[in-house]
Amino acid sequence: MEDAIVILVGTVTTGSAVALIAIGLNIVFATTRIVNFAQGGIVVAAGFLAFVLAAPERAGIPVWVAFAIVAATGALLGILIDVVGVAPLGKFDPSVNISWIITTFAIGTLIIPDTVVRLVSGDPQRIPDLVSGVALVTGEAAITWSDIVLVGFAVALMIGIQLMLTRTMLGRAFHAVSQDPVTAGLMGINPRRIVLLSFAIAGFLGAVAAVLIAPKLFVKLDNSVTLAFEGLIAAVLGGLGSVRGALVGAYTVALIGTFAETVLPRAGGSLGDLLIFAALLLTLALKPTGLFGQPVVEKV
Repeated sequence: MEDAIVILVGTVTTGSAVALIAIGLNIVFATTRIVNFAQGGIVVAAGFLAFVLAAPERAGIPVWVAFAIVAATGALLGILIDVVGVAPLGKFDPSVNISWIITTFAIGTLIIPDTVVRLVSGDPQRIPDLVSGVALVTGEAAITWSDIVLVGFAVALMIGIQLMLTRTMLGRAFHAVSQDPVTAGLMGINPRRIVLLSFAIAGFLGAVAAVLIAPKLFVKLDNSVTLAFEGLIAAVLGGLGSVRGALVGAYTVALIGTFAETVLPRAGGSLGDLLIFAALLLTLALKPTGLFGQPVVEKV
């Protein structure tokens, strides 16, 4: 029973953070047809910025104020990644221009982590919980208020983004740019602004995920690889470009990883990674576009 509770709590909490990262990846992919490998770097930068702002031995400002500053900074960092690492490369056409793979990967795994080490630290750090106290304890399986805030905040954001994409004029603009940016431009939509907004939203979601998950995973450089890897797998598993797919993929990845860590702890994290890859390969073998992805049809 305790193992089941641990698996459930781990799946819901970790899955919620991974879902935010995966949705950010999907929003950028939908408007540009590229995968933003720098998303993991945003998670790391946001986590260490939260540490600098909120830790008592550093600035020590209220954690919720630090949270708001970090979220806004994440959006700005997302825009900067586009302006510096993607837009100068020209046309968003993966079949012609794949330089974005090098630039976003370098930003996310080299430039941002190296800057963090030089300016802050390379050691794991802890930031204060957004909400203190234990909400429920069942044996060794504890559900904290931080877990509840993480899931509640993440779900509210995901619902808000889904409503924005499906019920607003801005959402229609996103879909128009996703389908045909040239035609969207002729209809009065500024594709460049929509792309910038997509990177800003992705950066915002990555920063929020970093702060929400920090009480469980701490703030560390490894998160740039771990969470980015899980977010990318979740996005591909659910179907690139699909918000619903990102959500399902994230909770699936979290369930597999948490199950492996809880039921088969001696096998270590490598078994969880292996099972996640197996699930991904099986899904793509049966449905190459992912669970909820749609094939791209091009007229020639």
